[in-house]
Amino acid sequence: MSGHPTAPHLEVLALLADEETLTTAQLADLMTQMRTTPQRRGAPRPIGPPDLMHRMAEQLLWRLAAQNLINAQSGRSWRITDTGRALAVSRAATVQGALSS
Repeated sequence: MSGHPTAPHLEVLALLADEETLTTAQLADLMTQMRTTPQRRGAPRPIGPPDLMHRMAEQLLWRLAAQNLINAQSGRSWRITDTGRALAVSRAATVQGALSS
């Protein structure tokens, strides 16, 4: 893989390629998994407290919505748009290709 950082929302979309909808809590969990650091002993430790991850997830959801990649639904649920899904599938394929080479 190249050393260039990728946009976080593209990484998240790659993880969401199989999802129809998501909530802020689900996204915060995904982001926490993406941002864990290995410890010398025991399980990975999240970077940042849960409330920080929740706020970051909320900001990311609004950024994705502004780009028409997701749409707000009733309550705290978001639906991934066709554009968002196409980008997610494309990004997931790119990630898989990089991992397999």
